[in-house]
Amino acid sequence: MLTILLLLLGNEIMAQPLRINWQTCFDLSGREIIADIEPVSDGYFILQMYVGEYEDGQILLRRITESGELIWEKQYGGSLGEGAVKISKTNDNNFIIMGATASTDGDVTNNPYPNSYSHWLIKIDSSGNIIWDKVLGNTSKNKMEDGILTDNGIILYGWVAGGGGDVTNYYGGYDAWVIKTDLEGNKLWDYTIGKSSLDFGFCISETSDKGVLLGGSSLVDEGTGGNIECQSHGWEPEAVLFKLDSLGNYQWQRCYGGSEIDNINTIINLPDGYLLGCSTSSSDGDLTGSGYHEGYLPPNYDKTNDIWLVKIDIDGNIIWQKCYGGSQWEGIHEIYLKENGNYLIFGSTCSFDGDVVGNHSMDIYSDDIWIFEIDSVGNLLWQKCFGGLGMEGREMAVYQKNGYVHLIASDVLGLNSGNIDCEYNHYYDDGIWLFELADSTLSVQERNLNSDFQLYPNPADDIVVVEHTVNSKGVLTIFDIQGKIRLVRTVFENKSFINTHSYPSGIYLVKYTDNAAQTVSKKFIINHVK
Repeated sequence: MLTILLLLLGNEIMAQPLRINWQTCFDLSGREIIADIEPVSDGYFILQMYVGEYEDGQILLRRITESGELIWEKQYGGSLGEGAVKISKTNDNNFIIMGATASTDGDVTNNPYPNSYSHWLIKIDSSGNIIWDKVLGNTSKNKMEDGILTDNGIILYGWVAGGGGDVTNYYGGYDAWVIKTDLEGNKLWDYTIGKSSLDFGFCISETSDKGVLLGGSSLVDEGTGGNIECQSHGWEPEAVLFKLDSLGNYQWQRCYGGSEIDNINTIINLPDGYLLGCSTSSSDGDLTGSGYHEGYLPPNYDKTNDIWLVKIDIDGNIIWQKCYGGSQWEGIHEIYLKENGNYLIFGSTCSFDGDVVGNHSMDIYSDDIWIFEIDSVGNLLWQKCFGGLGMEGREMAVYQKNGYVHLIASDVLGLNSGNIDCEYNHYYDDGIWLFELADSTLSVQERNLNSDFQLYPNPADDIVVVEHTVNSKGVLTIFDIQGKIRLVRTVFENKSFINTHSYPSGIYLVKYTDNAAQTVSKKFIINHVK
């Protein structure tokens, strides 16, 4: 009971640790769909897809200052439609745009697969000028979902609806497909994942051995043939994970999920394995005991999705798994590992119950951006919603400026409410809401010092160790949850031992100030074991 109480208190004290530093909106006449954010020397590139009122989509690139002011914007494409997925900086200080095209004119110089959407690579300089472009795919429908730039090439991942062209193997229906090129866009290898049914690729991550993890979903039990061999938990789409080496050779595969729909949407690498960011409507199979929040969406009353986080070891075996959300739809976009070993999750929610508090949406069909933090074993520490009455967060990009400041770009419908305060030119078109989010519990000086300051164990019993490298001399101050000072100590060494035997169990704050008046602080829990 005491541990549960402390976690609840932790949620209460840390309920609102984030603040918006600045925000702005972009809204052309038509629909804008956010794709990615990439830093440049004096600001950021914002990559989007833009669909005009009477046009097919084009790639839209905006260059903005560090405070969100527009410097310039450019569109790329031809007459038959384009899409945008990723932008990454190259070692020669240029940039690779990863997207799609069906065009053979305009900026598309050579498309061997006209009139069908294929992968499109564009290399640009920092001013947005095209250096070269390359089309990869075939004459069937191709959809890129994710892409990464490595030190020796470009890897694109999504799905295809047919064989031929750059697709070496095709098993039927839709297949997940990955292709690697060199840094000039020339094909090195490709690999297909699938059976004769519906198989989709959603996310990719380069591993420490220069291989790749490929996450997606598959109707495993409905298809025949192909190369998916892992055991499914039901007849709905199963979350599927493949590991390839650096040359595109198969190493292993896993299926995760229950009897309902399960997908892998994002992956991050960890020192001891990986964390999978998934969506699910299952509560059995691998999700037994996960805490799935059951719900149904009218009018068809389909089961709704939770965010499902799955920690696995380097061989794909589950270490722990847990669901987050409420009785309506949740989706996940990004995961970041914090310096303290916790995880910061960026997603969206339509719920008003369960783990979700403070949703600004007008109804269960609209999303808010949903951000929450969990500890190293999946316990929810705090959560916060950002948005207004309309739909935000369904399409979203996040850039981690440092461990405490994030730049977020989201879809938005022109309506000021909740956290949104923008000037609009087109109130009834989908625009982009861009804002910088900071940890409000830390000052600027604290953020600079925080990475050099460690406190352990946390939770603690009788002893807390404070270790710092910022300066050997300083002052330690400990506050309780009411703000009362419990200890003031001048320290001269880089490691201090604090006897907490006489402190009541609860939440405390330790603050360190060095002799240059710079400060850093961290929260910790005392939980006396009886």
